[in-house]
Amino acid sequence: MWNVLISSDRIPAAPLHPDVVIACFLALLVLCGAVACTDVTRRRIPNALSLAVAFLAVPYWLGWAGAWGLLALLLHVLPIGLLAIPLVLLFWLRLFGGGDVKLILAMALWVPPQDLPAFCMAVALAGGLLGGGMQVLHLVFWRVKTDSVPYGLAIAAGAIAVLGPAIRLALAASCGIAR
Repeated sequence: MWNVLISSDRIPAAPLHPDVVIACFLALLVLCGAVACTDVTRRRIPNALSLAVAFLAVPYWLGWAGAWGLLALLLHVLPIGLLAIPLVLLFWLRLFGGGDVKLILAMALWVPPQDLPAFCMAVALAGGLLGGGMQVLHLVFWRVKTDSVPYGLAIAAGAIAVLGPAIRLALAASCGIAR
């Protein structure tokens, strides 16, 4: 099992407990909806939501690889620590809010380390599209605030996009469909 976690393959062949993986992903979708609602309406991401996303990564990885999944999660500490450096800099420059930084780091726990660059690119792309869309909305409906972007929505979209293939695999395994 260890070779599955550190191999060059992006996703293990199949999760040990696909129903746990699917349940965790569904809970993540609910949390992403809550993040989107609070960020769009109040431009704030509550710490409780980021903590829930982070803690939910534990059963997710246990579902993928059992006890080895916890080891994989512990191996995330260094890459996520490196990811935190530019995020904290963006926070200090007031380009990112503190809730956005915490949510990105919490979502990063769900992503295998080799997929962190893809996750960052997906979040950046979703954020760019969101910012551009808000500018268009401001031109059409002048009351739309454009001084800040609800980046929690982009973070959630980027995470879901990167996790999509893994969830497809878990669904296939749960239904008994071979890869």
